[in-house]
Amino acid sequence: IYIDIKWWIRSVFRSILTLYYKKITLSIMTAISQCQVGCVGRIVLDIYGNQLGNQIPDMHSYTTYIGGSSANIAVGLSRLGVKTTFISKVGNDNVGNFLRNRLIQEKVNVSQLQNDSKKQTGLCILSIYKPNDHPRDIFAQDSASFNHQIIDINLSKLKKLKIIIINGSHFAKTNTRKVCEKIINFALKNNIKLVMDVDYRPALWGLISASQGNTMYVKSSNVTKILQKYIKYFDYVIGTNDEINILGGSEKVSMSLKKIFQIIKNGVVVHKLGKK
Repeated sequence: IYIDIKWWIRSVFRSILTLYYKKITLSIMTAISQCQVGCVGRIVLDIYGNQLGNQIPDMHSYTTYIGGSSANIAVGLSRLGVKTTFISKVGNDNVGNFLRNRLIQEKVNVSQLQNDSKKQTGLCILSIYKPNDHPRDIFAQDSASFNHQIIDINLSKLKKLKIIIINGSHFAKTNTRKVCEKIINFALKNNIKLVMDVDYRPALWGLISASQGNTMYVKSSNVTKILQKYIKYFDYVIGTNDEINILGGSEKVSMSLKKIFQIIKNGVVVHKLGKK
């Protein structure tokens, strides 16, 4: 009987690795399913033009999706099996109802998604003009999610959360900053991990017009000052090059990171590099 020892060893080794990775994967998925995450921030209706390669004025038809960084994170986590609660506001309108229903379909807890009787749900109209050029008009600065008030927050409903992810754009207005402060203080008292998704959109800070929504970076010492006031409370900060720079207040990523680490000390910075 001929036995290829090398083949046999490789087969046994592969079998052991397969069992090991299955066990690790099961352990990770079990941990994920038991985790409860709250996502705080903006939600809009994304309206994408169907004609690829066209600018917005040249579109003939559109398709709608859930939009807004926080809402997208909530949906993504839910699809991974994470018990997710979305904390924000939509208008008391059909667009808001559409977004609420879509979140429910995605198994996101919407008990903390309030209706606003005064402000309408935000919109973002986009085109995929070129691979790296997606023109967009953001009509969200005066929307329901930016009319989030501290009275809208029911802290008793957040006690089971293990992680709270706060959208950086939610620090753009005085009232939403107060919402963030209330949630941050609650998290610190209850040993809940805090994550900031910087999500820097100059248009949402009132630095440029709604039609310049595709501009991802405008230097602003005021935005930097506001965000630096709060990042010291966060366990994790997530951002692109532009978002790292607005946090650090420098045009050089290395200098910005140095400044950020001086502030957050023991925190973790997740630096998104895109295709890199």
